[in-house]
Amino acid sequence: MRDWLDFQPSRRECMQTRILHVIQKALAGSRKIKITLKRDTIYPILHMLVMAGIGMIEIKKVQKIALWNAALSGGWQHDRDRTIIISLAEHFDIGRFQARIGPALEKIELAGGQTLKKTPPDPIKKP
Repeated sequence: MRDWLDFQPSRRECMQTRILHVIQKALAGSRKIKITLKRDTIYPILHMLVMAGIGMIEIKKVQKIALWNAALSGGWQHDRDRTIIISLAEHFDIGRFQARIGPALEKIELAGGQTLKKTPPDPIKKP
C-alpha cells in the first residue's frame, strides 16, 4: 500500500489542474486565455474550430485561418501559429474544453494583462 506522501500527480493531472485554475481566473476577469498547442496536434484543432463555430469560444479570424491551415495540411507552418488567444463565451463548457483540448495543450495562461497569483515560497526550503 502506498503512503499518501508518496503520491506524485502525473503530468496530465497537473495540466488538468492548471487548466481549471486558469479558466476559473479568466471567467472571473477578462474571459481571455492564451494557449500554446503541441506540435503534433491535429484533431483537437478541429474540436476548437467547432467550439468557435457554435459560439463557445471566440478566436480571431487570422488565428482561425492558421488553425484551418494546420488541420488541413497536417502540420504547423510556423511555431508562432500554435499560440492562440481565446475569448470564453457565456456558455463556455470547461469540461468539454478539458476533455477535447486539454491533452493537446503545451501551455495555458491568462491573456489580457491578467496574472495568476503566485504561490508564496516554501518556508521550509532554503534558497
